[in-house]
Amino acid sequence: MNPEYWDPLTFDHAMRMVVGMDCDLVKFTQSTERHMAVINRYWDGKGRVLDYGCGIGRLTRRLALTADEVVGADISQGMLNYAREVARSGNTKWYLIEGLPILYPDKFFDFGLCFLVLEHLNKAEAKAVVDEIRRLCKSYLLELSAFGNPNNTIAKPQAGFPASNLSWSQGEIPDSWGQVNLWDDNGLNRWLVYRGPE
Repeated sequence: MNPEYWDPLTFDHAMRMVVGMDCDLVKFTQSTERHMAVINRYWDGKGRVLDYGCGIGRLTRRLALTADEVVGADISQGMLNYAREVARSGNTKWYLIEGLPILYPDKFFDFGLCFLVLEHLNKAEAKAVVDEIRRLCKSYLLELSAFGNPNNTIAKPQAGFPASNLSWSQGEIPDSWGQVNLWDDNGLNRWLVYRGPE
């Protein structure tokens, strides 16, 4: 995880990470609606929620409309500053991730979300993040870029970051993570990994 890479990025950069290089505010908003429609299939809209890798808080703000409490967590202070400025909900907190573990007790959150994050990490880092989400959350929904995405213009490798880390084959996803389903996100194949409450 490299906060120095993410801190100077602007709202425009965040949009490109979510939507692709030909992004605009309309496409960005459409992607948020599309992603929330999927999230709402797995989440009851209540409880204490963790948005891990929240970036500028686009999903965090939507989760906060019905959740009891939402924590948006990210490694970038710059992204969190932007998220805090545009947030309008009193039930949202922002947490700077400076390493693992995150300073919350086991199973503190009813639901955890990790969208458009893991493809930016090497596989060992991604597994450590998922282990932490599993520790913190009673249930969760993860998104992983599926192996073999043609022309992946959303997630671009950082310097020295092998492109093979952008995609996962189903065999690379441990069974212990949860139920795996393939999802077509507007032409990009993604894995959704869901673990319900135990």
